[in-house]
Amino acid sequence: MARYWELGPSPSGETMRLPSALEGLLTWARREGMLPGRRTRFVD
Repeated sequence: MARYWELGPSPSGETMRLPSALEGLLTWARREGMLPGRRTRFVD
């Protein structure tokens, strides 16, 4: 099973790697600012 999903290319020509596991995906989304606040950490 793949550890990452390859998305792209973006308009700039780059591909984006997203973790395929839930924990890594949530960490990535929080780092990108998609899951702000304390509630999401509590739910995680």
